[in-house]
Amino acid sequence: RILSFVFILWHTIASSNATLEQSPVSLVLQEGERAELQCNFSTIVYFPWYRQFPGEGPTLLIAIRSVSNKKEDGRFTVFFRKSDKQLSLHITDSQPGDSATYFCAASAQ
Repeated sequence: RILSFVFILWHTIASSNATLEQSPVSLVLQEGERAELQCNFSTIVYFPWYRQFPGEGPTLLIAIRSVSNKKEDGRFTVFFRKSDKQLSLHITDSQPGDSATYFCAASAQ
């Protein structure tokens, strides 16, 4: 079974000097495969990830602060690599219920 992940950048940044970039824009994989979604950032402190199913509003999936380098919640893991200015969401053992839009958000607070 093929799953589709749409990865959309959603950010709220107070500073005009802060940036946040995403990759990949979309991702299609087979059930059971591992997904990795990345955000590159400049100067940001708090990184929530949201998931939105078709016809519904976004809900908070997992969040991490820049003082941590890893956070796990079931099959979802966020890695924070401050030295590379990179943040990634890993989804292990993907399932049909994971087909959704995933938002990388950021806040300077």
